[in-house]
Amino acid sequence: MNEDKLKRLLKKISWPLIAISMVLGTASLLYEGHSLSDSLYGAIAYFGFQMAYGDWNIGVAIVRWLAPMSVATTVVLEIAPIFRWFSNRVIFSLNRTVVYSDNESGRALCNNCVKKPVLVEDKDNYWKAAKKSVILRTNDEENLVKYRELRERGEQGIILCLNDLEPNLIPSTGDTIILNINDLTAGAFWQKTFNILKRNDVMSKKDINIALVGYSSLGKRMLYKGLLLNIFSTTQNITYSILETNADELSFGEEISDCTGNADKIVFYHDFDEFKKQVLGNADAIIITEELEPEEILSFLYHTKKCDIYYYDPKGIGVERVFEDVKSDSIFKRLHSYGVQREIITEDKIFNNRLYNKAKKLNASYLRDQGKLDLHANDYNSVVNEEWNNLDGFTKGSNVNAIDFAFRGKLLKDRGVLEEELAELEHIRWSRYHLLNHIRFAPGPKNIAQLQHPCLVPYDKLSEEEKEKDRQVVRMW
Repeated sequence: MNEDKLKRLLKKISWPLIAISMVLGTASLLYEGHSLSDSLYGAIAYFGFQMAYGDWNIGVAIVRWLAPMSVATTVVLEIAPIFRWFSNRVIFSLNRTVVYSDNESGRALCNNCVKKPVLVEDKDNYWKAAKKSVILRTNDEENLVKYRELRERGEQGIILCLNDLEPNLIPSTGDTIILNINDLTAGAFWQKTFNILKRNDVMSKKDINIALVGYSSLGKRMLYKGLLLNIFSTTQNITYSILETNADELSFGEEISDCTGNADKIVFYHDFDEFKKQVLGNADAIIITEELEPEEILSFLYHTKKCDIYYYDPKGIGVERVFEDVKSDSIFKRLHSYGVQREIITEDKIFNNRLYNKAKKLNASYLRDQGKLDLHANDYNSVVNEEWNNLDGFTKGSNVNAIDFAFRGKLLKDRGVLEEELAELEHIRWSRYHLLNHIRFAPGPKNIAQLQHPCLVPYDKLSEEEKEKDRQVVRMW
């Protein structure tokens, strides 16, 4: 039972326990021959730990302990919010950061912060305008409603955390930072937990088979980020096989099936038996993108004989750690958890997101190269922030994604991959980002508003001027 459920249970039973103690105490003392007034007085006295009042009987014995414990529980539960109210205002006057949340992610974020924010778990606004506000509710609709309320109050410095909506499709939102929690989870997975560029067993193979189990919100972002990050060769051949039993979810998958740009493939399955037969036996990695019960996770071990299995574990239970003392050749060694919320929802990723900050600098660099930004201007930093705030979600996302891939590009560059191939890989990455955001090829000038761009062609079909732009990006790595 978690802390919240325990508090609710205690709150429901504390007052009834006081009433039971009062009635039982009075009745027990009446039974011993005391008058009604003395019995009432004795029953009340028990709440103050006056154990010696009255003769012994079973009722008195129970009430002597039940009464003080019930009243102590009630006092703590009823008075604690008053202390929390006062504490929040003291903390707020120093930090002025508020986290609106209704889940464990919000609590994890507050616990991870050096300067503790005020956690608001109900649906009301906080009593005073905040310097920073993080909206981190489970439901995206509630997040948007809260965001609108705060903006109507004139608040700035809002960080809006979404679960399903794509930040890249949202128009300009000024200085609001919009993050997708599933995107953060997927990015951390491909960069750290399963980094293809650091896995010789995978890199040495001509073909790579990755099985994705589930295609809900996290599953979509996992495929999305995988396509944007897992680019290491013009001749690579990665097959992403996705098991999705909900046919309604396949429309998005059909749309992105042409977003590979090389020999990579995306294959959807909606029947587990077929998926097991065609995919699981040949997979280099199985990635479970839904929160499954331990027995369901372990069942995948028996459908495969060799590959590692990565399962979504937001609570950080760590099924494989239960079996740390087993032999090194145990099948449990193939289990790996990822997506622990206390590691994803951190102060660094929410308040000081390095990709976001570096993307802002990348945009400033582009403006300087275009002669639109004076490096020596007195108000340089304010101009950089203003230019960034004026961007739409798609362009902000483009800069963020370029920085995200740059870390991988640097690894390839250090391994001796030549500039021209790196430029082609960058173009594949750029093309995938546009295609994944519903932009398609059309001749003529680019028109992002109408989802059209003339450069969504193979690298060798680009003009020399466009190729040089990709080379410049590679040199920046």
